[in-house]
Amino acid sequence: MEKALDIPPLTDPLLRFSLSFKPLLAYLETQTQSSPSAEMSDYYDYLINQFTVAGCGNGSVLDCINSARLSVLFQLAAVVVLPLVHIDDDIPYAFGLPVPLRWFHQSASFRKLLDQFPDLMVPPPEKTHEEDRQRLAYRMILAKYYGIPLNQGKAPFFYFQKVINGLTKHYRIDMNVTFMEPELTDKLPAFEPVWIDFAKGLRQLPDPVNPLPIGAFTFTGFCFFQVKDVTDTETIQTLQDVFAHLQTDTEPMIYCQFENALRSLCGQPDLQVSIVPMPQVNGQFVQLPEMKDRSVFLRNVGTVLQQEDNRVTQEKIRKRAENPAPHLFYDLLSMPEPEQQALHEKGILSFMSYPIINNDEVLGVLEMGSPQPNAFDEGILTKIKQINPLIQEFLRYQLHQFNTNLERLIKDKFTSLQPAVEWKFNEAVWHYLQNPAGTATDRPDGGESTWRVAFEQVYPIYGAIDVRNSSQERANALMHDLRQQLQIAGELFNGLVSVPPQAVADWNHHRALLVEESVGPEAELSVTTYIQQELNPFLRNLATGNGPVPPLLPPYLDRLDVNTGQFNEARDAFESSLQQINTTLGLFLEREEQHVQTIYPHYFEKYRTDGLEYSLYVGQSLAPTIPFRAEHLKQIRFWQLNAMISMATLTHRLRPTLPVPLATTQLILTHGKLVDISFRRDERRFDVEGAYSIRYEVIKKRLDKAYIKGTDSRLTQPDTIAIVYANNEQVDEYTAFIRVLQQQGRLEPNAEFLDLDELQGVSGLRALRVRVKYD
Repeated sequence: MEKALDIPPLTDPLLRFSLSFKPLLAYLETQTQSSPSAEMSDYYDYLINQFTVAGCGNGSVLDCINSARLSVLFQLAAVVVLPLVHIDDDIPYAFGLPVPLRWFHQSASFRKLLDQFPDLMVPPPEKTHEEDRQRLAYRMILAKYYGIPLNQGKAPFFYFQKVINGLTKHYRIDMNVTFMEPELTDKLPAFEPVWIDFAKGLRQLPDPVNPLPIGAFTFTGFCFFQVKDVTDTETIQTLQDVFAHLQTDTEPMIYCQFENALRSLCGQPDLQVSIVPMPQVNGQFVQLPEMKDRSVFLRNVGTVLQQEDNRVTQEKIRKRAENPAPHLFYDLLSMPEPEQQALHEKGILSFMSYPIINNDEVLGVLEMGSPQPNAFDEGILTKIKQINPLIQEFLRYQLHQFNTNLERLIKDKFTSLQPAVEWKFNEAVWHYLQNPAGTATDRPDGGESTWRVAFEQVYPIYGAIDVRNSSQERANALMHDLRQQLQIAGELFNGLVSVPPQAVADWNHHRALLVEESVGPEAELSVTTYIQQELNPFLRNLATGNGPVPPLLPPYLDRLDVNTGQFNEARDAFESSLQQINTTLGLFLEREEQHVQTIYPHYFEKYRTDGLEYSLYVGQSLAPTIPFRAEHLKQIRFWQLNAMISMATLTHRLRPTLPVPLATTQLILTHGKLVDISFRRDERRFDVEGAYSIRYEVIKKRLDKAYIKGTDSRLTQPDTIAIVYANNEQVDEYTAFIRVLQQQGRLEPNAEFLDLDELQGVSGLRALRVRVKYD
């Protein structure tokens, strides 16, 4: 029977709806014509006859049929709309119109929901956006009157959530408009191409364009509304949102939200939940005091465990890591007596411990306790498995926080400083001890001047050894792995007796995405998602099914990375090659730097990127008791050039042995001006200060983008060393160094003097480029 809801109407001034069976009749007539048998044809004829009586094929249904007859007709419509497999299911559904929102027929379960929650739709659903309704109307009108069929896109739906017995339940009402069509009541407007983009949700309508006059149409037919319990989906989304705010929300807030969401997911309001990270110190598992209070198990049986020897506890944890299966204690009878008794006393009658392990690494444990016996079953385990990646992410964050805090305390209390600058820190500490209050007014930023550690007027020495085209090589490796994985999958499909057509179509679609030489990030994401969510599950089902296992399937599964589910050979080869280069260069530079300290005390730091960068600062202020002479600077600069030749030679010799033969480029920046550096307590390192000194840092950061003036050729090239300078005075010294090294047979005879294109904010740079002579 018709029921108009007594709620503020969900109105839209542009949309008009009228109840009609014409779209349904059109569908039934089509089915009659394509019916495979006379019996089915008679069946459809019977339905057509029922819906055309009393003039229901024309005009408004409400004008010619009473509510009782209308309810009977919609019961017949349900047979057509609902799949046959669901006819006997108690699906909560209703037939009606959306504007104003009212029902003409509801299933028993739908009425039960309305009776249970009289305010289910009060106020009207906030997530039913006017724009979504308009886009739907555009698609329907474009399809019927302009011959432009579009994908149905996102149909309007309503979201509701209700608290039932302490649990939050989530519902969604989907609105199906299959049996609804627009009827023109005015003059058909001229077509505007941008309507298509608006209908697809690609863009808004620009101001100069006339919108499609929806008010010139009446939408006739009926809508099918179906209520779905989406508690699991929405709860998992809630968990994702919770963990997405790890950096901003407080840990107690995150825990509270997580526990509530997990109770709803498991459908148990009295569930006790905890996530306990398992950090390690020197290879031994440790437990933070706050975690002992949070853990379901530890806070209830902690006194029992305190009597255990630490060695016994460590052995228990390691054995659990070797057997990562969930530990279920349905009634606690299989639990040791002391722990069983302690939990019983706290009202816990069933308990579960779910180890969270990744690649044999124990991250932590998820614990659940319930006052009900036999509270945990296979369904609960399946739901936890769904959110296992989220729990892993949360535990990794907590472990990272623990390790970061540990490192911070170590650095704060025990960090050993480079000998060349240690004296300056001792001096700063002494000043602080003499004046603990400090004098904040001594500095423009209000900081404590007694803690300022700075060296003024020092010479900067900078060098970089970069892996050539590392980003492109990394991308090529990824594409190689993806293409090979899809190729092997295709060979697997060819060897199968029967493959679902959709599986083949999906494979062809994603294989085509990788045909282009340059693959964009969207295509890459689409392929990786397809591999993880569709291809691999399909192939794993083949491996565990009853049928014969294709010969290529076990090798395929063995090649999958346990984390990504992808082939990783090419990427592993690239990363291994990069690691070997970085390690070789790093060890060499560390040994060489110890030698340079004997020339004159200096501050040195290196950074590992796709290659290696290093900065060295030297000058009188670093060692006030040792006179600094120009000869010291000359020796260090000569060492730098000589070391660059050695590092280029090392990577050249290493290249044939690498899984991926990566090449390196070498760069030196000579800076004739003195700079000031100060220690940044927040980053625990020295940095330049002052406007001109900062310009030096700007140049460093942009040199990797330097091109030879008037060309599209990069300055840095394999087998060469580029020396960047700003004026001829700076390069004269290096010219003399080069002649010596050429005579020693370390550099090729020729040298190039080059002008560089202007970098962002930096102009007037030049370069001297020489080629390394290998043995």
